[in-house]
Amino acid sequence: MMSKIFLRTLQSVIALLTRFMQSVQRKRRRKYVEKELMDALYKKAVGYETSEIVEEYNDVGDIVKRKVSTKYIPPDVTALKIYVEESDRGDLVRLDDEELIKEKERLLKLLGEMERNETVKGKV
Repeated sequence: MMSKIFLRTLQSVIALLTRFMQSVQRKRRRKYVEKELMDALYKKAVGYETSEIVEEYNDVGDIVKRKVSTKYIPPDVTALKIYVEESDRGDLVRLDDEELIKEKERLLKLLGEMERNETVKGKV
């Protein structure tokens, strides 16, 4: 009887740990992909240089001519706008629950101080 309860409990713990590890892996992948996307967006927003290679081949398949040129891609205003918006939003999105609570408390404290200062100015 005890062994069946222990076995069920152990299976429940294993299932919970498995789900937890899968969640952690998804979160890590998501952060990696998000960083890669933000890096690409930044690159597009500020402009960049890229190499362009043009090769000509003969009938046999040997390279006859190869031209390497550098091409400048100018900054994209739309990408810049999106990058700025996402960067501002991303600071809050990347915070965990505890950090969000601390940020909320900090902002509420700041708001309270601002209200007190306004009240004091109104009385003076």
